[in-house]
Amino acid sequence: MAWGVPNPQNLFVNDWRSVGGWLRDAYRWIIANQAITTPVAAYTVAENIHYVRADATAGAYSVTIPAALGRDGREIIVTKVDSGGNVVTIARSGSDTFNGSTSLSLTAQWDSVTLISNGNNAWDVTGVGRPTSGAWTPVDASGAALTLTGAAGTWRRWGDLIWASGLCTYPVTADASNAAIGGLPFTCANNNQSRTGTLSYTTGATARGIIITANTTNASFVTAAGALVTNAQMSTFLNYFNFVYPAA
Repeated sequence: MAWGVPNPQNLFVNDWRSVGGWLRDAYRWIIANQAITTPVAAYTVAENIHYVRADATAGAYSVTIPAALGRDGREIIVTKVDSGGNVVTIARSGSDTFNGSTSLSLTAQWDSVTLISNGNNAWDVTGVGRPTSGAWTPVDASGAALTLTGAAGTWRRWGDLIWASGLCTYPVTADASNAAIGGLPFTCANNNQSRTGTLSYTTGATARGIIITANTTNASFVTAAGALVTNAQMSTFLNYFNFVYPAA
C-alpha cells in the first residue's frame, strides 16, 4: 500500500484519536520512504529509496540519482559494499550536479556519499564516508586552441578538499600566449593561499611550477622566479602536475 504524506492540518489537539491516527500515518510514511536496496547492475533510485547498497561484484555500473527539482531536502545515501575493483558511478539526471561535478565515482569498498537535493538543479554532497573520486582531462586554457596529447587526470575529494593529478604533452607551437591548462574537476576557492600546485616532472627547461587561478578551474605554468611561461616555452614538453586545494 502507498501512503501519502500525513497532513498536519488533520491533527486536532482536543481529539486524541486524531493524534493517534496522524502519528500512525506519519510512522507509516517514514518507513515507506526509508527503504534500502542492493542493486547489482545499473539502477535508477526509486522514490521510496533512502539507502543504496551498491554491489559491483559482477561489473561496473551506474546508480542514477533522480532529478533534484521538486525534491527539496530529499536525502540519498549510496555505498559501494563489494571489495572488488569495479567502479560504481553516481550519475545525474538531466543537467543536475553534485557539488558542481557531473558525476561521482565510488572505487573502493565502503566508499560512500550522502546526497541532499537543493530542490532545484543540484545535489549537495554533505557526507562523505570515504573520499569520492573521478577522472578529469587537462585542456588548453590559454586561448590558443592547442591540442594537448596524452592528457589525463584523476581526482579525489574529501569534503571540500580536492586532490587532483594530471599529465599532458604540448604540441609544437610558437604561440606567445601564457600557457594555462583548464578542466580541473572543481572550482578553486577564491583566495590566494588556496592556489597551490606542484609541477612534479617536466621535460622542459623553463617551467618550474604551476599555480591555480583563484575561483576558476584553470592553472598557469610559472618559472622558478614566478614569471608566467608561454605556450612556445612549453612546446613539445611532457608535464606531470598535482594540486591540493579547497573547493569554492
